[in-house]
Amino acid sequence: MRKQILILMILPVLLLSCSGIAFSSDFPSPGDSANRDENRLVYMAWYEASWDIFMKDTASGQITRITDNKRTQGYPDIWDKYIVWQDNRNYSDTGLGGFDIYLYNLDTGETKKISQTEGYHQNPLIKENKVVWVDHRGGKKVYLYDIAADRQEKISSDSSRAAGVIFDGDNVAWVDFRNGGEDVYMYDAGEEKEKQVTGGKDVYLKLTMDGGKVAWAEKDGGNYALKTFDSGTEDVKTLASGDRDYLPVSMSKDKVLIESEGQLSIIDTITKEEIPIKPATNSGNITLQGDRLVWTQNGQVSTEPLEKAMARAGAENDSTRDNKPAKDTKQVYLQPQKQEKVTTPDGKAEFTFKPGTFNKETRLTLEQEEREISGYIPLSPVYTPSSGAASVQKPVTVTVKYTVPGNKNYRKAALYQKQGNSWTYVPFTREDKDTVMAEIDKLLPLAVLIKPVGFKDTKGHWSREDVEVMASHGIINGFPDNTFRPEKEITRAEFAAILAKSSHLTTVPVKEKTFSDVPANHWAAPAIKLAREKGWSKGYPGNEFRPGKTVTREEMAAMLVNYAGIETQANKTILKDYADYSELSNWSRNAMSTAVEQGLISGYQHKLHPGDKATRAEAAAMLFRLLKQEKRI
Repeated sequence: MRKQILILMILPVLLLSCSGIAFSSDFPSPGDSANRDENRLVYMAWYEASWDIFMKDTASGQITRITDNKRTQGYPDIWDKYIVWQDNRNYSDTGLGGFDIYLYNLDTGETKKISQTEGYHQNPLIKENKVVWVDHRGGKKVYLYDIAADRQEKISSDSSRAAGVIFDGDNVAWVDFRNGGEDVYMYDAGEEKEKQVTGGKDVYLKLTMDGGKVAWAEKDGGNYALKTFDSGTEDVKTLASGDRDYLPVSMSKDKVLIESEGQLSIIDTITKEEIPIKPATNSGNITLQGDRLVWTQNGQVSTEPLEKAMARAGAENDSTRDNKPAKDTKQVYLQPQKQEKVTTPDGKAEFTFKPGTFNKETRLTLEQEEREISGYIPLSPVYTPSSGAASVQKPVTVTVKYTVPGNKNYRKAALYQKQGNSWTYVPFTREDKDTVMAEIDKLLPLAVLIKPVGFKDTKGHWSREDVEVMASHGIINGFPDNTFRPEKEITRAEFAAILAKSSHLTTVPVKEKTFSDVPANHWAAPAIKLAREKGWSKGYPGNEFRPGKTVTREEMAAMLVNYAGIETQANKTILKDYADYSELSNWSRNAMSTAVEQGLISGYQHKLHPGDKATRAEAAAMLFRLLKQEKRI
């Protein structure tokens, strides 16, 4: 998987001559992430065993195949009559050779290589007859190409390590890692030079810009504050800061579209006024263009006036204030030998009390309250059941329906109970994308929440969503510098610890060795002991676990199948679909065939690569697939 994704991440492309341009209703349709210009969408898609570039005219519905080549091609952008993409036709090694930027003229049908130096030229952006991209060879330098002049120039320093490049047609901005952290840099087209905008700040990777102004988010007191830099005046402004994150989405003229705690707003860069909006979409690729919102959804480009989205948000806020009291209370009497079901005042949560939950008639008070919770995004009210001095003798089943913001992954939603001053994760079953069910043994305040988690080095990585879901559930963690390091190899001890966390079973301090090479004071000794007791891993001959050894893909598959309690059996038919199935260890064949059959592991390039060292991203993704099947995330 890792190598497959690496190719997708750098997805270069071999282009086709204009004679190969074709139209067909059988071509793949665009996803919502397709780049757009007016009513045209450009995108990469897997077709006839290769990655090619396609364009869809949303007005006519016609899909055009721009390239037709057995090499990989991808990451296109479009502006006016031009399409650009990255391409490796000139390099024999598709994985490691190098990449060029190609330009296609829709009017003339001409295809042209525009990168004029050898390198790893990737992720082009086009606007106003100019193209920008990053060369990953020997660093990450930023280049600009003028179509009319047929001229390429390097606009960043040789020391640049650019990421998240944005472009307004004249000026270019990016996040740069050359100084060991994240800094905002900008190429000022007027002065024709690079400028460092920030220094030593924790900057969110996504930037936005327009008209020579760039907006970004940087950490300020634990949360992301929204900042802007005007290349004309060289003024830096703080537009918004406080007890929540303000993240830029899109910018047009003097307005910035932002996301904060799952809600969208518009901030005026002059007055700093923030106005909530409610677009008529759940699409995550919405942008601001002038006084309109534009988005792609289901292969179509849609738009609506900004005023309409503002009015919709205002109406919802009024409705919330008028019709949903901040606090409501319900009281019922429960009989000790009857099964009782009690719903909350809003009808969205239900508590089921089995016979014998209480040993006498008990008055239950059920309080419902709308509440802001620091560090979380609430998706439901806080429900607080109380039985006075009577304690529950049996677990209580609770089912909660909630509303997920359109731009949030519903799998990040989880059930929490408030214990003391903190909110504690409650293991649950996801009945539907808007419903969770759990058994609780204490009557404490509970709510469905999203814990926002993001890592600065997973943007654009194939595992990003899986990693963020797992991290939001507290199963995996990043590093103190807010990185996840997805391509870092993972040890057997680390994988055992992840399995233990996801099981939500209690681990206790170890007093003696479980394995001969795992001291009682080893940081993962409790998790490794649990892994042995539960049969997730038997270790190696000689009673060794080898905690510091990098776990292999076949070891990870076997541990995961054991963890899931899936009965293993050999399926030679499945394994023979992979060219290297004979390289599997005898002990792993049944587990690997079961893991493949269950969809927990997939190969790449028709191989399983059983002996390859597994990465943190692969571990997160495999466990994510299992927990999703078990409805636990």
